[in-house]
Amino acid sequence: MFIAFRNYTKIIRKRTVLEDITLELEQNQIYGVTGRNGSGKTMLLRAVSGLILPTKGEVRIDGRLPQECSQSIGLALKPDFWPGLTGLENLEYLAAIRKQASQEKIMQTMEQVGLDPKDTRSVKTYSRGMLQKLNIAQAIMENQTLILLDEPCDSLDDGSISRFYQLILEEKQRGATILIAYHADSAMDAMIDHQIVISDGKAHMAF
Repeated sequence: MFIAFRNYTKIIRKRTVLEDITLELEQNQIYGVTGRNGSGKTMLLRAVSGLILPTKGEVRIDGRLPQECSQSIGLALKPDFWPGLTGLENLEYLAAIRKQASQEKIMQTMEQVGLDPKDTRSVKTYSRGMLQKLNIAQAIMENQTLILLDEPCDSLDDGSISRFYQLILEEKQRGATILIAYHADSAMDAMIDHQIVISDGKAHMAF
């Protein structure tokens, strides 16, 4: 198994946000994570990324703890960028941490998501849709083996959503494993290989 949850439980301020999750996820597949608001979708992505630690149980990625393979994880949660910098400058700063993406690759990725890398405006002037595109770009620009996306189509127009679907399929073809948290969406349902349903912190594989 590429990702293995074993009795994973997370309690925050006496509230169980993830409860006794045991799942096995294969490599090079697209997994949809669905459930109503507050069900635990984002927490599951945070658990895989290592941003939260379990109260009990564990999650392993290719046999390692998430913290041990953070260099291989592309993550897009709530957009959070330096407001005074351009989109390109933001991605360049992020890329400098891992030193895995050239400026050419960053600019190419921006164009793929529908952003102009030569746009001199700071991101504080960006629309919500533009911020979401930048968020997607920072998750895929380094050719990561594991990509985690939280509500990536939020605020995107129809054309941008179609472009996103194509990008994700290309990432899978490249060999990436992808987890996408999303609300009910028939087009997304058709694209994913497997669906994980979360309700009140409990998860099961629907297909």
